[in-house]
Amino acid sequence: MRFYQWMMDKDRSQRVHNQQRLRELVRQGDTDVQLFCSHDMREFERLSGRHASIPLAENIAAGRASDGM
Repeated sequence: MRFYQWMMDKDRSQRVHNQQRLRELVRQGDTDVQLFCSHDMREFERLSGRHASIPLAENIAAGRASDGM
């Protein structure tokens, strides 16, 4: 993971700073903040309320899409 982060870094100090800010929000227990991995399909499905294999357009057409999606 460290190698990948190093390889993909555009601004290492900014990435590290952002990670620290996110960790602090979690430590504070702010219920308005929900951290998730944007690459995790289960997280996507849980937060979006739809199965990842179903295109958003089909959800909208069927009236299943959440507000704001």
